[in-house]
Amino acid sequence: QYHLALALSNLDQFDEAIREIDRAIQLASDSARLSVRIRKIHILRRAQRFETAVFECLKMLEESTNPGHTREIRYVLSH
Repeated sequence: QYHLALALSNLDQFDEAIREIDRAIQLASDSARLSVRIRKIHILRRAQRFETAVFECLKMLEESTNPGHTREIRYVLSH
């Protein structure tokens, strides 16, 4: 689903890409989930769904307990 979401995003099929990346998030292991969720932010940004991207980042910040992850999420949010 992760790679399919990337391909769909590259084809500007953003609704389908977001559905697939959401599936990838559900299937991701705990160690991979952050990077998959960040990929969703990139897809949302590319689709110009900025408010949704910001909301997703803020949601991840609330859930984050790892300082390294928090820093990475803040970096993504700054874009």
